[in-house]
This record gives sequence, C-alpha cells and structure tokens, in this order.
Amino acid sequence: ASMQPIDANNAVAREFTAFPGLYPTIASKIVKSAKIEPFRIKADVYAALDSDVESKRLKNYECFLLINHPNIAVKKFKKSQICKCECKGGISISYEMYQIKAVQSARR
Repeated sequence: ASMQPIDANNAVAREFTAFPGLYPTIASKIVKSAKIEPFRIKADVYAALDSDVESKRLKNYECFLLINHPNIAVKKFKKSQICKCECKGGISISYEMYQIKAVQSARR
C-alpha cells in the first residue's frame, strides 16, 4: 500500500502514523493548531511546529500534505465508533488500527 495524502485541517493525529517520525508529537501539534485556526497554506503548518528538526521531518512528507477547508462532519466521523472495519470472525477493530496494520504490512 502506498502512502495516501493527509489533509492537515481534517486529520486526526493517528492518521499521521503512516508517516514515520510524525506521530505523536508533530501530529498532535498540527491537529491542535488546526483546531485553533485552520491552515490556509503549507507554510502555516510549519509555523505550528517548534523546531527545525520537526520542520525537516515534516518536509520529508510535504508532497502528501493537503490543505483543505475544515469539515466538521469528516472529523466527527473519524472520531466516532461508526468508523470501524469488521474483520473475519466478527471481531471489530478500529479503523485506525486497520490503517496501522496495513502500513506495517506494506513495510515488510
């Protein structure tokens, strides 16, 4: 599985697990900043970070970074219990864990 773009204004922190080095610290800063004031351009995302080290780390994935208008419905859905995947045997795992497992499998 290839990396999918991530929307800085509509992401939940765990979505950044697909990008090594961004979760949890950088991801949390991006998500918290977007809640306070939505990003307009990519430079705004970098301004939310505290160091050059963090900025360099994010720069590695800049081509995957999107800046869309905030969408409350999207964020609510991602945080809700509805956002789950059913696996065989009827055992539910969260969408986030499903995504993490897919990324980990792709790296093997």
